[in-house]
Amino acid sequence: MRFINLIFCVLISSFSSTLYAQNDTELYHVIMTQGVIFNSSSKSLLNRGATIKSTDNVIFKSSDARAIMLSQTRGRFLMSPNAKATGSELAAVVKEVASPLKSNSSLSTRGFDEAAPIINFEDFFGDSVFAVIGNELPFKVNTSQYPLDKKNQLAIRYEYKGENPEYDGKIVLKTVGFEDNVVKLNKETHFSYKGSPVNVEELDKIELYYLQEMDENNRPKSTEKLASFKIIFVDEAELEAEIKELFSFYESEGEKLGNDEKLPMINSYILDVYGRTDKDLLEDWAEAKGFIHK
Repeated sequence: MRFINLIFCVLISSFSSTLYAQNDTELYHVIMTQGVIFNSSSKSLLNRGATIKSTDNVIFKSSDARAIMLSQTRGRFLMSPNAKATGSELAAVVKEVASPLKSNSSLSTRGFDEAAPIINFEDFFGDSVFAVIGNELPFKVNTSQYPLDKKNQLAIRYEYKGENPEYDGKIVLKTVGFEDNVVKLNKETHFSYKGSPVNVEELDKIELYYLQEMDENNRPKSTEKLASFKIIFVDEAELEAEIKELFSFYESEGEKLGNDEKLPMINSYILDVYGRTDKDLLEDWAEAKGFIHK
C-alpha cells in the first residue's frame, strides 16, 4: 500500500510539474521591433510577424533595442533590455524582460476639420512624449486668446543635436508658419539649423512659445511659454504595417473588429508604443488608410 501511495505521489508530482511547465510557457506575437534582437533559441532575428516563447533566450544588440508583442491571453507587452544590464550584447530570457503595457483606450474624436482650436497647449501636448504621424503636425490655435499675424506668432525652441558638431549646444528658436488659425510644425522645415538637419529623436524636449509684438528684427516685446515636451515623428509606412499586424492577430483569433473597437485600439497602441497623439488627426489617418469607415 505504501508503494502504491508513493507511485501515486510521483505521478501527481510529475503531472503538476508538466502542467506548470505548460502554463509557464507563453507565446507572443511580434508587432514591432526597434534595433536588432536575436532569438538564440530559434537562431533567427526577431522581426514583425514572428512568434516567440516566454522561455526563449534573446540577445539585444543594443541597449535601445525593443519589441512590442501580443500575448494570446494577456494583451500587449514591451520587451527591452534590463536597465541594469551592461555590455554590447545583452542576453536575457524573454519572460524576464517582457513587461505588460496598459493604457486608457477611451476615445472621442471628430476629425481635424471639426476639431476645436487649442487654448491650453499643455493639455494638448502633455509634458512627456507627443507622437506625430508622418512629417508634419497641423493644429488649430484659438486666435481670440493667441492672435496670429506678422507680429504675433508661435515659435519652437530647442538645443541643437544633429550632424554638424560645429553647432552642438546652440539654442535654436524658429517661428512656426500659419494660415488663418492653423499652424503647421514640419520635421524638415523646423528641425534644421544653418542647413544641417537636427536629429529629432535625440532632443530631450522642445519648448513652444508665443512671441508677441515682434519688431523688424523678429525680436519680441514679450514671450509666453505654452508647453514643453519631447516630440517624435512616426514613419507612416511602418505604423501602417504595425496596425495591420495588430488587427491580423486579433482576426486570426476569430475576433470581428468594428469601427468602435478599431479606432480606440489604434489610439491605445500608439499611446503605449510611441506616446500621446492628436486623436482627431488619428481618426483622419485611420480612415485614409482604410482601417475604419465613417
